[in-house]
Amino acid sequence: MKRFIVWFAMLGLLAAVALQAGDVPSRGRGDRDAFLQRGMRMGLRMVEHNLFPPRMLLRMSERIGLTKEQEKKIRSMDLAHKERVVRQQAELRVQILKLANVLNESKVSRKSVDSMIRSISMARAEIQSARINHLLDVRDLLSAEQMEKIEQFKKRLRQRMWRDRSRRSRGTRQPAPRPKPEVEE
Repeated sequence: MKRFIVWFAMLGLLAAVALQAGDVPSRGRGDRDAFLQRGMRMGLRMVEHNLFPPRMLLRMSERIGLTKEQEKKIRSMDLAHKERVVRQQAELRVQILKLANVLNESKVSRKSVDSMIRSISMARAEIQSARINHLLDVRDLLSAEQMEKIEQFKKRLRQRMWRDRSRRSRGTRQPAPRPKPEVEE
């Protein structure tokens, strides 16, 4: 029971520290800053989708006209990025374990917990920043013509998704027609 109370108190402390660290002046319905902060994670993911993950570019290499040199460069950049992220995530996990260990102690220093939380937040921000910078670097390798082909592909994909979505909402989604078997005469 005592552990439960300590964990609950620490959870409250973590929430308070997170709110203070965000420097959000108000959480009103019309407050634009609060809305942007709540949607930060989703917003960053939307940016990623507009920056074309390397795996998608490599799958579309023939359609968009990637050269062998571009493919090789994208693969090497992606590998280097993945190696860096694995190291960063390992460091982040170690920091989280250290925080959990401090929280399990009978006497907890609020300053050390606060500094650990800030350190964890910075590590997460660095991972996200590295991801966005990697996608920007990959995008910089593409020519204007290749970017235009990707945009056309995305436009067709969006149209197809909206068409499928509207069919589902009307309940008229029909399976693709099956090919008729050939009959030998």
